Amino acid sequence: MKWLSKNIGIIIFCIAILVLSVRGLSGNPDSTQLNTDKWTSEGPFELSPERGRFALTYSLVEDKSIYFSKEIARFTIPDLGYINGKYVSLFAPGVSFIVVPGYLLGKVYGVSQVGSFFVIIIFAVLNALIIQKLAKFFGAGNLTSTLSSLAFLFATPSFSYAVNLYQHHISTFLLLVSTFLLLTRRGFVKYLLIWFLFGLSLLVDYPNFFLFLPIIIYSLVEAIILRMRSSGLTVKVDLWKYFGILGIILPLVIFFWYNKSAYGSPLQLAGTVQNVREMD
Repeated sequence: MKWLSKNIGIIIFCIAILVLSVRGLSGNPDSTQLNTDKWTSEGPFELSPERGRFALTYSLVEDKSIYFSKEIARFTIPDLGYINGKYVSLFAPGVSFIVVPGYLLGKVYGVSQVGSFFVIIIFAVLNALIIQKLAKFFGAGNLTSTLSSLAFLFATPSFSYAVNLYQHHISTFLLLVSTFLLLTRRGFVKYLLIWFLFGLSLLVDYPNFFLFLPIIIYSLVEAIILRMRSSGLTVKVDLWKYFGILGIILPLVIFFWYNKSAYGSPLQLAGTVQNVREMD
């Protein structure tokens, strides 16, 4: 908390700029309104990835379902899946799950779409703060580390991803937190959290499996201690560190449950189902 309070000025500045940059509309649109040009081609859901992720959030909250109604299915096209007689999402569900609190809070104030997008802004600002922290860890001064974090947020494509409903900032957050834990923390909890974040990243975006591999490999190798003694090289393995893999269980349970419920098999991924590009 002390770290956050020291950076309250930067946090307020970043959030203010990003909120003003969000392409948002007031109102809590229903499934019929979402299909109008006001919300799609002329509004915040101009691009299909944003529609696809918001559609699942909407269905979870309003329809209490992971399947899409016909109106929401039309809204989602062309990133719409169809399997076992149901319309489903073609995206990993993590982003849609994570922005549900933002949707609910925004709905209270009549801005459900803005509330959903605001969750991504929070992750973007947290990423900038972690980058500042990592820069200081590697020896950068206050000014340099602050400028580095601001450059990341406003002078790279991360700015455009921060004001839309994309997975990039959530994935980046999980990677940065895992890296920070590897570099600055010790003990069993560190490994438990890293494996938990790894599992969570798979819910957010499937390619995160490959992005996380260096971190996972490093954490596994870190448990191996090599010592040179007079008698020769000795190898010691702290096996307890490998029990950190238990942290992945909960995310995997959610991952397999969603795949089984939505696609009929725990191992079936979103992009492997039939794609629907047109509806009558």
